[in-house]
Amino acid sequence: MTIKQLKCDKKEIKMYIKNITVQNFKAIAFESLELNGSSVIVLAGNNKGKTSLLTGMIDRLRSKKPSIIVKEGQKDGKTILELTDGSRFEWSYNDQDKEKIVYITNDNMQETNIIKKLGTKYFGIHFDIDKFLNSSPGEQTKSLLSLIGLDLTQLEKKSKKAYDERTFARKQYLRLKNSPVVKPEQTDYSSKINELNNEITMRISKGQEYIESLQVENQKISEFNSKQELLQFEYAAAERMYKELLSHKGTVFAPCIDFKKLAIMMADIKKPAPRKKLKPLAIQDKFKYSDLQKQLEALKHKQSLYDENLRKYNEWVKDGLNAKVEKEQAEKLYTDIMQEKKQLIKEAGLPDDFEIQDDGIYYNGYLLNDTQISSSQKYIAGLKLASMKIGRVRTLHFDASTLDKNSLAEVNKWANQNDLQLLIERPDFDAGQITYQILEK
Repeated sequence: MTIKQLKCDKKEIKMYIKNITVQNFKAIAFESLELNGSSVIVLAGNNKGKTSLLTGMIDRLRSKKPSIIVKEGQKDGKTILELTDGSRFEWSYNDQDKEKIVYITNDNMQETNIIKKLGTKYFGIHFDIDKFLNSSPGEQTKSLLSLIGLDLTQLEKKSKKAYDERTFARKQYLRLKNSPVVKPEQTDYSSKINELNNEITMRISKGQEYIESLQVENQKISEFNSKQELLQFEYAAAERMYKELLSHKGTVFAPCIDFKKLAIMMADIKKPAPRKKLKPLAIQDKFKYSDLQKQLEALKHKQSLYDENLRKYNEWVKDGLNAKVEKEQAEKLYTDIMQEKKQLIKEAGLPDDFEIQDDGIYYNGYLLNDTQISSSQKYIAGLKLASMKIGRVRTLHFDASTLDKNSLAEVNKWANQNDLQLLIERPDFDAGQITYQILEK
């Protein structure tokens, strides 16, 4: 919704404040402003009644009643606010806290009990421009949402949750992206490992066969040696007997012994052969495999490292893809919520040149603060927002303490372009009484 859309219908008479007369109201004894629909700057020292003069009646018509109304030492007082269509509001009050507010039409018809009925209709909803512009970005956003009648509490909760999830997903993705796992160079030790396993198996088998052949041979040697031991025993016994018989030569027994035949018999007795040594059960070098076993263990270790590095790489790729998908989903969810929020704000009637973002309110693409835009543009932004809830009387009030002459001129120019009457107050640093200056259109 634009300012042009906020303007009154051409068939409806545009109304402004023509005159404000105040008597015995708060700090004011008597003041009268002849405005004739023009903007005005009211100057005075602090607590001299600038705000009371400009907005006292308007605030009361908006149901805002001050705790002290009548000027100290006075019995009663009266405020009259006359509009450019000839109608006027009259507010009478006294020190007994009694008051009467009357609306008098341009043909002198009177109407009472008008605060709820006519206050908002004529003067709109109050929007404190100065408080808004001097608030924090968060408070400005709350005020603006309240102004356009939009409650984003639940959506803000969803937005906060989606924002946190998006932040977490982005961190997870960046953590993986910034900690790359290098894909290991493709290596296949399986064929070599199989070759070594086969060679070791063959050597073990051949070695076992060799040992078994040695065991068979040693068995034969043992049997041979046993036979020789038996022959040795038999030969030794025969030899002893032979020697004993030979000892009878020349004795009375000699004729009884055939020594020749005895010698032939002794010569025919088989002598035992020398003992054979058992062969040691030792593996030949060609059947040993400890060196192959070391090679096999080294290759298995390399293969294990490769498999582990490949697993880590594949896991990193998988986690990275999942993290990317989760990041994109989280970003889309947050974007969708922000788009929904933006659409709700647009439908609520926020002017096109305003935008509500996480860090505050933007006006014409710039953050609404002193470092981004000029003072005049900042106040124009505030007045533009206030004009969204303006009543039939096209008037807005603000404190121009921080505006220099040129900035104030820009604000007034904008107000004239948009058919607005400004009620401006500024401090008088000499602490003087109320004076005012009409700003001509």
